[in-house]
Amino acid sequence: MILYLEIDNFNYDADEFVQMNKKSSFIRMGLIGLSISFVLNLFNYYVLGVGGENWWSVWFPTYSVWFVFLIIGIGLIIKNKSNSGK
Repeated sequence: MILYLEIDNFNYDADEFVQMNKKSSFIRMGLIGLSISFVLNLFNYYVLGVGGENWWSVWFPTYSVWFVFLIIGIGLIIKNKSNSGK
């Protein structure tokens, strides 16, 4: 059974995608970091009742760092795919 993942005109075989994901742990780190930050932000706002006016100074740097990790991982996968096609 062959599964395909299509991202911006790149077709990935499922096994090839898993191997690329193992090569780039940046995606995994970025997704885990973003989800932990999001849960902590929700906990802070709804359970503790703290937050609101200083959101940008506290949470935006955290989100931006993990988003950069995610972008690096996606870029590495696209780079590996384009280099293997040559």
